[in-house]
Amino acid sequence: MKKTIILLLTTLFFACSEKDIQFSLDEVNFGDVKPVSVHEKLFYLRNLSGFTVSIDSIYSGCSCTKVELEDQFIKPFDSIEVYLRFESRNRPGNMVKSFTVYEKNSALTCSIRCNVLSNF
Repeated sequence: MKKTIILLLTTLFFACSEKDIQFSLDEVNFGDVKPVSVHEKLFYLRNLSGFTVSIDSIYSGCSCTKVELEDQFIKPFDSIEVYLRFESRNRPGNMVKSFTVYEKNSALTCSIRCNVLSNF
């Protein structure tokens, strides 16, 4: 009986610690880009759970990154579109930005990378 309870609690702990959502891309890399240019990417956010997931918020640390979701709710094992709009600034060199999607059980961050060219 004791072993059964420990096994049940361990399983429950690991099940609760897993993320309910996942991006179709771990990272968006725009490669070499012109200064002061706009770049867009469409990808997906998938619900890995058997329950409807509600997206609480999206946080981007920079005004150069805009993220729009197709819907706030994701049905079980379904996906929604994620629209990313990134504006490179007039700062030559490698840029790494990110945004985070929050839902009640987890937070998921996606990195954005590019190299802003200096001579263009």
